[in-house]
Amino acid sequence: MGKAVFYIWLMAVCMVWGDDTMEVQVVEEEHFAALTTLSPFRRSLNLSKTLNLTGVAKIGDARFVTLYNYETRETHTVSSAANAEGWRMISIKGDQNDLESLTAQISLAQGEVFVVRHDKNLPKPSQRKPEYRGRGSSRNSPENVARAASNYRAGFGADGFPDKPPPEIVAKLSKLSQKQREGIVRHFNDLKSKGVGMEERRKLYVKMVDRTLKGGSR
Repeated sequence: MGKAVFYIWLMAVCMVWGDDTMEVQVVEEEHFAALTTLSPFRRSLNLSKTLNLTGVAKIGDARFVTLYNYETRETHTVSSAANAEGWRMISIKGDQNDLESLTAQISLAQGEVFVVRHDKNLPKPSQRKPEYRGRGSSRNSPENVARAASNYRAGFGADGFPDKPPPEIVAKLSKLSQKQREGIVRHFNDLKSKGVGMEERRKLYVKMVDRTLKGGSR
């Protein structure tokens, strides 16, 4: 990434000509910070990680795929014609009767392309974890936080796990107090609200559970 930013910086040196002089204006590296944080290439890569190909169908000459986003918990239907989000399927390879063999290439409205496959280990739409968000209330309302902390075996929408937490994490959570678990729930609800991705939240969640178990008071 460092080399890429350097080359972009090098090409962005602007020469402004006057009557008899030449002034060189250098564009600083921080001007390109957005390329490393909001890069369209990174956005495509993230979609490949958070989308699961859950179905394929052929209607007449048209083929359709369903994609489940386990981060937003939304299902998208995509074909060769652009859907409401502007997504369209460029190609699909594999045996239509074997979902795990399929690979679909999807183009976004902005032109970026990503690849999506089926992963049987990811949750299906019917396996959504509880969000504990009541009508008109936030994730961090006392009622929702207490409910998520009490039902720690099922997990909650911000913990970073696509399904229930693994047994080793559940075992550690069982050794924490309700108050400690509520503190963890509030912290990760805040992280999700700030846009921290699922994979990063999962790593931080495991670390925080370990840290709380080792040094926190009950």
